[in-house]
Amino acid sequence: MRYLLPALIMTTLLAAIHTYLWHRLFKAPAWGWHWSLIGAIVLSLLALSVVAAMVLQFAEGFPEGAARLVATVAFVWMGALLLFAVSVGAADLLRWLVHLCLGERAGSPIMWTRGAALVGALSASALSIVALIGASSPALKRIDIPVTGLPASLRGFTILQLSDLHVSSITRREWVSAVVERANALNPDIVAITGDLVDGSVEKLAHDVAPLAGLKSRLGVYFTTGNHEYYSGAGEWLRHLPTLGIRTLQNELVELEGLPIDLVGIPDATGASTSFTDAGPGPDLAKAMARHQQGRVAVLMAHQPTQCRGEAMREVDLALSGHTHGGQIWPFMYLVKLQQPFVSGLYRLANRSWLYVSNGTGTWGPPMRLGAPSELTLLTLVEGGDGTGTEGEGLTRAPGR
Repeated sequence: MRYLLPALIMTTLLAAIHTYLWHRLFKAPAWGWHWSLIGAIVLSLLALSVVAAMVLQFAEGFPEGAARLVATVAFVWMGALLLFAVSVGAADLLRWLVHLCLGERAGSPIMWTRGAALVGALSASALSIVALIGASSPALKRIDIPVTGLPASLRGFTILQLSDLHVSSITRREWVSAVVERANALNPDIVAITGDLVDGSVEKLAHDVAPLAGLKSRLGVYFTTGNHEYYSGAGEWLRHLPTLGIRTLQNELVELEGLPIDLVGIPDATGASTSFTDAGPGPDLAKAMARHQQGRVAVLMAHQPTQCRGEAMREVDLALSGHTHGGQIWPFMYLVKLQQPFVSGLYRLANRSWLYVSNGTGTWGPPMRLGAPSELTLLTLVEGGDGTGTEGEGLTRAPGR
């Protein structure tokens, strides 16, 4: 029942956007009744694919291959739909402004209506192709994190952050293997997975996440939950990940072997909701930091940037977050700012802590990126100075199995 209202809102919004696109691309330009009919059928089927994909996430016994096909079509269309709505809307607005300013001097209204439809459709199609390509190759981003008074034993200490992989029905095992291969080549001191690893149950995705067992680092692989784990059976995943050699941190602090550095992990705030059973505790940064001793460097893993606040943050040197995807598809980054104070990149907080917000390694929903490239992030601790970063070569998404 908790999904009923969001589902009704989403369905209404989908219907409204598809109706608008049908009117502006087929009906208003008066291409002919047959094109209007074809447009109505195609857009209706695409809208239904989105609804079907959402339902199939919770369905049991549906053929896996068919479910993947429906999900792929639906999620690609979801991204394209946003770009079509923006592009067609912008072209339509331009057409309206021209007629408002020039009146009859603007020429034939139907000519402008058809022109706006063609420009909007072609622009959206081109942007969709660019966005699909943009999601196929997560970049390697190298970030230097200056820590005042950094002990000599920690100078050059490296943390590989993976975040928001969103392994799901449209993410293949081969892509996960490629991420692992690239991560291992960087030979980090630790790997920190900052939530939203999966979109689905252990039963459905165990095969696809299995390559994560091959992740290697000098001092271990660590994970803390994101909000999507709670939609996917967080309790099961928290029991399954240790079988892959991944240590889960739920309001816990780990003193890294023989070094003056603590790794702290808190669960996503979603876990505090009574709607989720078997999910473990909600976030408690004060509890997690209770064993931290002055003079030791503290690195915090917290899925959402909004969690990096409170008195306990005074002792944190570096916080690692994800969740925002950097907006993933333009112009969503402007909407994300309404909900999250930090969207992408390295920030200096008021208490002098550093916060790094990853764009994410994978994608959620549409396998598309526009204006917010996905990333593998290698953070290196250095003495003093300002935080810096460079982007390197990408990782090619492997073909499906």
